[in-house]
Amino acid sequence: YHVPRSFLKPEGNLVLLFEELGGVPFLISFATVTISQVFADVSESYPPLMTNIKKLRGGEIKYLNPHVRLRCMRGKTISRIDFASFGNPTGVHGNHSTGSCHSNISTNIVEK
Repeated sequence: YHVPRSFLKPEGNLVLLFEELGGVPFLISFATVTISQVFADVSESYPPLMTNIKKLRGGEIKYLNPHVRLRCMRGKTISRIDFASFGNPTGVHGNHSTGSCHSNISTNIVEK
């Protein structure tokens, strides 16, 4: 099970687990996880998310530009950006290469 930290209070949390038949409850453990890498892909051709659709007065619908927003928990910072491309990169998470369309200032823009 994954319980997001945002669900937890500083103290007094109660967790109820319902195991199916054959479960061994004394083998359950809890761990705090620190995220060390984050990957995000966004494209103009992705279908818009509901959060990127804004209904204006008169019923007109405006589609907001796709975007990625990176935030850290209080007291944490992003230490570095390993790869960024405003273009058509290739590859999979953690192993990207720039494509035929790329801006050399992509990483500088994302770091700001």
